[in-house]
Amino acid sequence: MDWYSLVKFLHVVAAVVWVGGGFALMLLAVRADRAGNVDGMLQAMRSVGELGNKLFAPTSLVTLVLGLIMCWFWVGFSDLWIIIGLAGYVTTFLIGTLVFKPAADTWLRSSPATA
Repeated sequence: MDWYSLVKFLHVVAAVVWVGGGFALMLLAVRADRAGNVDGMLQAMRSVGELGNKLFAPTSLVTLVLGLIMCWFWVGFSDLWIIIGLAGYVTTFLIGTLVFKPAADTWLRSSPATA
């Protein structure tokens, strides 16, 4: 296996953990919300808060760094899909940091079930 294949493999694994984990937590939160299960929703929000800094942020950073390494050494930054990927990374990072994290913190603080 050459270096490019190894870096690409690790890039894809990190992206699957990052996006797949977020998707799974979103599904749990939606199911709990639709069922009116406040405890389930609180657990999903706690999981998002805990895993945000311990899993999602590191794996998103690993995905970005490995993608940049692939582009720097082997592909270049001229392809449209690379520019779209970088824009998507910035967008998801900003939404997670500026929208989801504060909303989850506010929701957890104001929830009557946490008191």
